[in-house]
Amino acid sequence: MKKDDVLKALKEDEEDGNGEIIDKGKHHSVYYDYNEGIETHFRYEEGCTDRYVADLIHIGSGAAAKGLKKQFLIDVLKKAYGEDYYDAICTCAGIIIPSNGKEFIQMLSATFRNSDDVNEWYQYCEQENVVGRMFRTHQIVFINEAEIAKLAKTLGDEIISEEEEYETGIITTLIHEIRHLMLDTNPFLPEDEFPVSEASEDAVEAFCRQRYTQLGDLRRFK
Repeated sequence: MKKDDVLKALKEDEEDGNGEIIDKGKHHSVYYDYNEGIETHFRYEEGCTDRYVADLIHIGSGAAAKGLKKQFLIDVLKKAYGEDYYDAICTCAGIIIPSNGKEFIQMLSATFRNSDDVNEWYQYCEQENVVGRMFRTHQIVFINEAEIAKLAKTLGDEIISEEEEYETGIITTLIHEIRHLMLDTNPFLPEDEFPVSEASEDAVEAFCRQRYTQLGDLRRFK
């Protein structure tokens, strides 16, 4: 979202008594929602440079060893989301792709924007059976590299290799969870363009599959 659009939406919501703008910078505003008790950083489109988005991404040892790069993920998101790219990452506080519990805590600690204790909020053992999650309270996308690697080993065969299954898992999880981030953490998106129904799990998964088919060469890391 552009700066003027963000500020207009936040000021109107503040005037309605739903929350308050607690900080404003050149490229962002921080809003506290009274009803949700959630603090959200809205990054203006003008400030969402590749360098800024790259700083939000944390790639763990497993994905790094397989050739995953930050710029690749940025390019995937740009192609998958097209003109909605900036709206998709407007509220993003981090994209973490850890391979184990130690990396999980380290990445969350590096990503948290406030003084909350990571261990009071998230435990790696509680995430082990999911491929991805969007931590709404802190606007963080979590991609479970270890679980995706395990599934790829099971699903890989002569037709679709383990490597391809792995890459597909990382990419589709990214697209899927960023869609949740976009629709679940930014209530100020235009309702006519992004109706509530688009935020359902089925709608998000359908969006993910459709956009994944459009990626072409970006379906592979290398």
